[in-house]
Amino acid sequence: IDPDETGGSAPLKAALFSFCTFATGAFIPLVPWMLVFFLDKTKSEYQMTGDTPLYLTLVLSAVSLFGAGAILARFTGVNAYWSGFRQLLVASLAAAACLSVGSLFGVAVTGK
Repeated sequence: IDPDETGGSAPLKAALFSFCTFATGAFIPLVPWMLVFFLDKTKSEYQMTGDTPLYLTLVLSAVSLFGAGAILARFTGVNAYWSGFRQLLVASLAAAACLSVGSLFGVAVTGK
């Protein structure tokens, strides 16, 4: 890409947009665990115990992935439901592959 042809700032804008989307995507699954930490730290009446943070992480991640795929459909012209489902499917397969490789190496995926 010739920066002079794109106005000079397109690569920088693309890099910043990419950084922001990756950072947001990485932050979303951490929200329930941050809530566990802050609720415990503040001695709040409400506590998330057991597997609640895990299930909340899975739901937030699934909704976010589907939403990202559906938003992407606006730019590609593909059906929003199909695009959201495809995004969720590909990410789920990638997560399954990571868990499989981890189990091959004997890495614990739970604290139990």
